[in-house]
Amino acid sequence: MSSHVVSTIALGLFSLSIAAGCSSSVAEDGRGDDSLTGDDAEVRARSECGAAFAEAQAEFGQAVEAAGETFALTLCLSPGERSVQDHAASAVLLCPAFKDVIRTSPAAAGIREVLGSLLTLRSLTGELAVLREADVQDWSNVERYLPGTKMWSVRRSGVDQDAIRFEEGGKVSLAHAVETGPLGELDLEIVEGKYEVERTGSERDRRTVLVTWPDKVEQFDLVVRPTARGDVPGAPVFVLAHPDEARSYSTHVECSM
Repeated sequence: MSSHVVSTIALGLFSLSIAAGCSSSVAEDGRGDDSLTGDDAEVRARSECGAAFAEAQAEFGQAVEAAGETFALTLCLSPGERSVQDHAASAVLLCPAFKDVIRTSPAAAGIREVLGSLLTLRSLTGELAVLREADVQDWSNVERYLPGTKMWSVRRSGVDQDAIRFEEGGKVSLAHAVETGPLGELDLEIVEGKYEVERTGSERDRRTVLVTWPDKVEQFDLVVRPTARGDVPGAPVFVLAHPDEARSYSTHVECSM
């Protein structure tokens, strides 16, 4: 059985070069600038990044290239392998102005499509000012970005990974693979429920998520955890943390090979 959980996405070819014109500057609170277009952002990034521009541009280019691969959204990586979101995160960490490039540039369309179902994308674009585990985080408006996103169970690995998906109107569903035959045949079981998001303090503080299933109610802490590929920082990982770690869900899982 495959150890990779992947989403197959048909993508066109995207330019690896950053044209002289993209999107904007990064606001003081770490968010992107909503007034910028793709062309404005790239021009601003070239101006603001200084000496870091070339390296950030190279990481961005690798993210675009990786997004064009057939199995672009890979949750399980080989040692030393880096994902679309890892390369994009490196570009942003090297030069925060690349948040607006990722959010608005036509060249980043593949990145946005591949990562569209992950909260990670909103972090990389600056729409959600939570990039890594730090004292300063701003979870404002996270409720707005939850619908349409999903996370995977940390308790199992492989193609039978449980997936939780948030929908509009406070709806949530859990896709759970069940064994239906003597040879390990799998069938997909969908369980539907409702969810509520509660603040732990101010608008900027992290959230708890209360999920009501047909047979139980579960409470999770919505947190972000850092990752690294060797000495290189990886993309932020968003986690629905349960007191029983085996019942947690994450935008990235450590899969057994």
